[in-house]
Amino acid sequence: MFELRQVGDRELRRPAQPVRRVNRSVRAALDIMTEAMAKAGGVGLAGPQLGMDRRLVVLEVNAERLELCNPEIVRAEGMAADWEGCLSVPGLAGLVPRYEKVTVRALDARGRRTWIEADGLLARALQHEIDHLDGILFLDRAESFRYGEDCTEEGQPPAPRRGGPAGPTLPVPRGRLRLVFMGTPAFALPALSMLIEGNYHVVAVVTQPDRPAGRGRHVTPPPVKAYAAGRGIPLLQPTGSGCGDLGRALEGFAPDLVVTVAFGRLLPPEVLALPPLGCVNLHASLLPRHRGAAPIPWAIVEGDTLTGVSTFYMDEGLDTGDVVLRRATPIRQDDTAGVLHDRLALQGAGLLEETVRLCARGVVPRLPQCDAEATVARRLTPADEKLCWERPATVLERWVRALAPSPGAYTTHRGRRLKVRRARVAQRAGCPGEVLAVEPDGVTVAAGEGSLILEEVQPEGGRAMAAVEYARGRCLEPGETLGG
Repeated sequence: MFELRQVGDRELRRPAQPVRRVNRSVRAALDIMTEAMAKAGGVGLAGPQLGMDRRLVVLEVNAERLELCNPEIVRAEGMAADWEGCLSVPGLAGLVPRYEKVTVRALDARGRRTWIEADGLLARALQHEIDHLDGILFLDRAESFRYGEDCTEEGQPPAPRRGGPAGPTLPVPRGRLRLVFMGTPAFALPALSMLIEGNYHVVAVVTQPDRPAGRGRHVTPPPVKAYAAGRGIPLLQPTGSGCGDLGRALEGFAPDLVVTVAFGRLLPPEVLALPPLGCVNLHASLLPRHRGAAPIPWAIVEGDTLTGVSTFYMDEGLDTGDVVLRRATPIRQDDTAGVLHDRLALQGAGLLEETVRLCARGVVPRLPQCDAEATVARRLTPADEKLCWERPATVLERWVRALAPSPGAYTTHRGRRLKVRRARVAQRAGCPGEVLAVEPDGVTVAAGEGSLILEEVQPEGGRAMAAVEYARGRCLEPGETLGG
């Protein structure tokens, strides 16, 4: 199954390989691409956008359909800038200079040599798709950007900038770009790793202090500290409730750009004002929805079917700065917070790398956040972990997934905690908390609406096990009440 790759996917940055022979496999790939292009409502699609490592392009402009192998521009004339978008960067348009007329040489779907003389939209679309084959996005060429969903009312002046540079900035070559990375938990590791693998110069890493962790409460360094220390990157760990003298400490590193990923604290004004290219943050939601400390579990609890990652310029508010880029991903029905965490961490790393690339160019898209649409994802507390059986079963099932694998949702049985590690919704009715059935596929417990079938549980101090195994070992029978 081929999925349309979105900005931040590294497949979009890998040059595609030439087609050696136009055969049945190539024609099948072109058919898949044509179908995907039509479904997405585009005028063109390149192989890398579907994860195909082949120099294939399909287009449909003015009712003319083209299926091309190994297209290359052999002649071009004129130059004009116009607005264009991309199926892999939904919602964003860029003002991109392109040749007005091009001659393209390629092979058609039967392997025959063909020549296309193109101008207007077809010429622009051909150049756009051939760029994809070389790992180039329109983001790399745009002179300016605009978002289609900007909430600024028509006729009103543009919203004031929130975060980042106050005006244009000059390009900084990648080899000279000085980055300070700020992050703490495992969620930040893919982003830091991707920046280092991309040969960006990370001059320092800032992370939270070592803290007690695990059952033994041993003082443990944050994952980001362990990673940075192993690579000899200078490390800062500000202590106290604020960031103290962090601004003065960072001045010596002369950062061009500060990037943060789950750092865990708001940055003071002196840090926000320090780097000439600003401070950008990676957040695990489609802002302005789920601003705050726990966007991943709250997206599940709220029943969202779509979430994603956003990069944005940081200001003094809580996740309120202008959005730079976003990448969406569906929330599957069986997604736990742990599964979603890992998926968003990887997708976010690629999106952050694209954001850093834009900041270095000095041409950065900005989307003001609509505060009226904002929601806050507060930090979860121990009280959130206990299942309240008066709630609908659909809500309880979301809480089970939102708290998995850690810290885990729990109920009580005979006064002892019983973690619920996996559950599904059913329709039986009864008094909330009442055990309705003990069957091979699970233990059915009544909720405020419907019922919840416990599939896997973990007793206090014990191992995880099938719920029916627990019921047999603890003589749990219908009629008992959980959570009482």
